[in-house]
Amino acid sequence: MAGIRYRSDFTSLQGNEYRLEIYDKNLTAGTTALDFDVVQGSLEVSYDTAGENKLTEILASNISFEFLVQTDDDETFINELRGLQTQEKDFYVFLHNRYNGVTYVPQFTGFLLLDLGDEEDVSKPYVI
Repeated sequence: MAGIRYRSDFTSLQGNEYRLEIYDKNLTAGTTALDFDVVQGSLEVSYDTAGENKLTEILASNISFEFLVQTDDDETFINELRGLQTQEKDFYVFLHNRYNGVTYVPQFTGFLLLDLGDEEDVSKPYVI
């Protein structure tokens, strides 16, 4: 059963409150989620219509954000994402928009794919 591996509560530049959660398919349910920071202004949800009708029922979409690596746990997680043992559908993200300051309403759900760019040798904190 999947569990929440990481959670980030943040406010957009427009003042909207969001919660971004990273689920791990192989994590034991009940495990305490770790907090992480999304780099301010880096989260973007985009919809690809590829010139087709924008009123179609199903639109391809993706989300991108920058994860601030601050701890050894964060670094271990990123290395796990890069590892050969991780399958494409092992991690997925949920983006929730806070409604009326009380409940969170789902805005985006999708699988997490790490951009496998060059790994830099830098000290913490750093952005990925």
